[in-house]
Amino acid sequence: TPPSTVLSKALSLLINLGAMKLVETRPASLAWLSQPDRGKKQKTELVASNVVTSLGIIISKFPINPRYAKILSIAHKTSPTMLSYAILLVAVMSERSPFLPKRQPGENEDDERTGGDYNSIDSIDLSVHNTSDVLARLRAFGSYLYTTKVAKSKTQTEVEMQKTFCSSHFLHRDTLEKVRDLRRQLAVVGKIQFA
Repeated sequence: TPPSTVLSKALSLLINLGAMKLVETRPASLAWLSQPDRGKKQKTELVASNVVTSLGIIISKFPINPRYAKILSIAHKTSPTMLSYAILLVAVMSERSPFLPKRQPGENEDDERTGGDYNSIDSIDLSVHNTSDVLARLRAFGSYLYTTKVAKSKTQTEVEMQKTFCSSHFLHRDTLEKVRDLRRQLAVVGKIQFA
């Protein structure tokens, strides 16, 4: 069983998101009403109960963070045509960064890095996008998808083209594949939920 502090924080998050609402407190037992001395003695124990809202029901259907699921719900309520853009944005934000640190010439993407700080500021390519990490991820994912479409018309196989693209642009192919899969999954769930 999770600690009560973790549960209370999760409940607080869901209430703040609007996925649950706190219903007024009520007596723990109504048995005291049928007792003959009910005017003299009343039960003072109160119980708080929570109710899942319609937004909470929608959020629970998505396999992502509740905050991201709320983004999808609001996007659909605002304009159903925006849902596909919101799905792309959420899919990109849900996964880790696809950017790899710059490698030395001759170093393979799959090689084990043993020396130095892997996350040091000197090893990260900071020129990917000047205004936003999310926009950089969107641009990288869009380029990756475009490469996949181009591969179908070239002599290289799709996987070879993706590996070449990712290697030359310092991108992690598995992360981009996870984003692609999550995007497809969210599109299916969104179509079912908002149909």
